Amino acid sequence: VVYVYIHSQDQLQLAYLHWARLVRHKSLRKTMEESVISEFEAVGIAVNDEVASKCAELCKIYKLSEEDVVAHWVNVSISKLGGVEPTVSNLRVLEEALTSEQQKKANVNSKHASPQVDDILYQRKLANEEKEEAEEEDLLNTYGTPRSSKVRPPSSFPFFINPSQKYSSRSNAGDVIAVFGDESVQEWKRTDGVSFTIKLFSDEEALKEPFMYMRQSAADKAIELECRLDAMVKALQDHLHVDGFHNIHLNRDEEAWMAGKIRSDMDGKLNKESLVLEDGIDGLGIPLDVSELNEYSLFPGQSVAVKGTNPTGVRVIAKEIQLGVLPPLPQTEVHGPGLLEVVIAAGPFSVEENLLNEPWQDLVNYLREAKPHILFLLGPFLDAQNALVVKGNLKEPYEVIFTRFVEAIIQTTSELDIELAIIASSMDVHHHPIFPTPPYSLKFPLPKNVHIFSDPCMLDINGFIMGVTSIDVLFHLGKEEVVNGMSSDRLSRLARHLLLQQNFYPLFPPSEEVNLELDQLRMYGGLHVRPHLLVLPSQLKGFIKEVDGCCILNPERLAKKSAGGCFARLEIDLSQGNDFTILKHLQGQVKKI
Repeated sequence: VVYVYIHSQDQLQLAYLHWARLVRHKSLRKTMEESVISEFEAVGIAVNDEVASKCAELCKIYKLSEEDVVAHWVNVSISKLGGVEPTVSNLRVLEEALTSEQQKKANVNSKHASPQVDDILYQRKLANEEKEEAEEEDLLNTYGTPRSSKVRPPSSFPFFINPSQKYSSRSNAGDVIAVFGDESVQEWKRTDGVSFTIKLFSDEEALKEPFMYMRQSAADKAIELECRLDAMVKALQDHLHVDGFHNIHLNRDEEAWMAGKIRSDMDGKLNKESLVLEDGIDGLGIPLDVSELNEYSLFPGQSVAVKGTNPTGVRVIAKEIQLGVLPPLPQTEVHGPGLLEVVIAAGPFSVEENLLNEPWQDLVNYLREAKPHILFLLGPFLDAQNALVVKGNLKEPYEVIFTRFVEAIIQTTSELDIELAIIASSMDVHHHPIFPTPPYSLKFPLPKNVHIFSDPCMLDINGFIMGVTSIDVLFHLGKEEVVNGMSSDRLSRLARHLLLQQNFYPLFPPSEEVNLELDQLRMYGGLHVRPHLLVLPSQLKGFIKEVDGCCILNPERLAKKSAGGCFARLEIDLSQGNDFTILKHLQGQVKKI
């Protein structure tokens, strides 16, 4: 145990910054089995731990990523097994296919010299040189001799400049994976004469400056959760047209409406046996029996109304459940001449093994061709999961690398006359590791075409309302949700939770990689109106769908580990005024980079 005497609030925040990053790096190192499960979920396949373990074993044996193994399985399943679900027995067919493929590659490579040998020898030589330099520096420091500042040129770092072979060899570049609206739209290029402004939907509900965090006690958090529950209970009461809710702890043989928030009575993932309904700040809850419900979709932190009985005083038996209340549609008039062309992309913008930003360069090529009116870029820009960051291989401060990249982005969009909106991310290693996340603070004047916003934020473009966050709330909810009998459209259901709970991050406790500030979330993380467009980037499969009159968009990430990801392009008809509807006047696609 280390005892630290902290002299000031600044030192307290600095200490928390280091602690939060250590926790975050630890939480990012998911087991290979968890990554396998995530990759299968992204293609709509649920697997058990035994299958995940076997797939992880294949990853190690054949030196493949989890994404590659899942892709190979899908191919084998469709071509050889008729599309069956993966089992340990079926995976033997996959193993045979991988062995056959490896042998073919070995036969080809045996005829040619391996280009990787020189790289390996070079990196070993470089490592030895660095070790010798470190020993030399220690010796010089011992005698108090200043060391000359010798900086390696960029070409001395193979891990920094080597392009990703997997990214450059992808075969699905440009493929469209999801479509919304009229599929006959062919041009996706901007027209002249479209006038628009980008502004915050509500100045009062927008986070604009950094704030002091790590200051909430357990009691403070309990009060914040109580405030969230009270607000939702009031909305549920109005929606159900009831005078009030009955106490969940009192005996009741007749059916009555009760309200509270969902939590688990045990550690680990929520399940139907561990459901607890909690109704107050004292933390006292009561087991919730959902065995008589035909369908439900529940997660920790969710505020619900339950119609049921409590005959013994120790268990609520649910007969009906209300999962929340949809917020009202915005009372704004969409206005402006012509069609607004929009491109949306979420970071990271480089594959995980380098910082060459190859996906970003390919997006720039698309921007030069299409020249949209607006480009939305969601962080992270310098991802905490990047291998160079995790291994400490960067030779420059994080802030310097981030600033240089953003300057290049601004220069490109200014040259192309594109309006640029940048959304912050808590996963940027140089930025505040907290959610909600304040806007980036750039140390140079911004051109008029550049806007910097917090995460999350609500934006207004000529009356068209957008809700945007860079955090992967869909994936976090999907890991914790317990569901039965609901529709098979899992992605729409997960997104609908945000609307029903009127919150950008309704999950509590949050994911381990999210440092959540509940008081700031209450002030700046609410969904008090149903936006026309809700942007929720996720590692789950990209989609664009209408949910309760709101267009939900998951543009994926521009880079997914070592592979290329996706971005989205939209066309919005601003000339409809009060007649504006999502289904008729918005077209969109999610497209492979």
